[in-house]
Amino acid sequence: MGLCAGCAGNPTLPNALVLDQQLIDGSAVFGYVVPAAQPVDMLAMTPAMRAFVDEDVGQSQYSYRRFERLLKKMEVEGFFRNPYLQTGTYSAAETFAVRKGNCVAYTNLFIALARHARLKASYQLVFSPPSWDVQSGYLLRNNHINVNVRSLYQPRETSKDITVDFNAVQADDAAPRRNISDAYAASMFYANLSVQHLQADKLEKSFSFLKLAIQTEPANVDLWNNLGAFYSIAKQNELAQDAYRVALRLDGKNKTAFSGLATVLRSQGRLAEAVVYERLVAKYRDRNPYWHYAAAEQFFKNESFQAALESIGKAIALKRDAPRFYVLRDAIDRAVAQVEQSDKTRKQGHG
Repeated sequence: MGLCAGCAGNPTLPNALVLDQQLIDGSAVFGYVVPAAQPVDMLAMTPAMRAFVDEDVGQSQYSYRRFERLLKKMEVEGFFRNPYLQTGTYSAAETFAVRKGNCVAYTNLFIALARHARLKASYQLVFSPPSWDVQSGYLLRNNHINVNVRSLYQPRETSKDITVDFNAVQADDAAPRRNISDAYAASMFYANLSVQHLQADKLEKSFSFLKLAIQTEPANVDLWNNLGAFYSIAKQNELAQDAYRVALRLDGKNKTAFSGLATVLRSQGRLAEAVVYERLVAKYRDRNPYWHYAAAEQFFKNESFQAALESIGKAIALKRDAPRFYVLRDAIDRAVAQVEQSDKTRKQGHG
């Protein structure tokens, strides 16, 4: 798939949503219209990549064997030796060259190679439950992307679909998922680059990639939440509200947008309005195990072990089949035991 300049034209939003162009031109922050970043061809194939597939992978007439050979060759050639690189949002060609990256980078690489090997490979979006940044008060959703390979066939077996996941942490098997278009995946790719530039304090570069993401797939609600957060950081509260309200036009129950609006309104002293959204967030938060898990993590980092135990207990009571909850509880239990042992030793020494 090649992204062309035409893919990044004026947004066509669902539900006849009229968009104020000021919301995505950047002039309120930078004093001038910020152009969108240049599109990246995430799936471009180089001659070396074609040879990689053609030499050993693409010869079998059976799709399942081509799939197995591709994964095996990637392993033998050292593509999985380097540690997971959270900030490594690369195109397929870049990932092939450096042999490292994050889940988006490896997903791009595998899809590009798999399609060249005549496999039916698509991007798949895995919907992760929201988590909370306890200190900032923001509700965060980090959706995950992987590969869905469809209709793999070999003799005497039924065709099957297989998910290939390159994430550092395996997605919850029960998490909802759906195949997405290349354009939607590109919008996630650009959003990742936007966040990375924001973390590096390159605000204009960050905005240009976020603008490109929105122009590529304006129906991706997470992009509007990112835009709301960007404007909130830039102290452009009215525009932040507008961005969050676009998110709610796309998804009227979006918890991240509720959280963002509550935070922005409270920062403006508009407490009565903020409370409306805060109550919606609190209602969701209190019955969501991932909120209590995030709180337990924060308490644990601050060495508030009893509060951490209480929070992780609530998380487990709400969701008993999440292994990471028990890992955190064990860590808290060990920390409590060490504190108690230290207290006991200290008392014995004074005795």
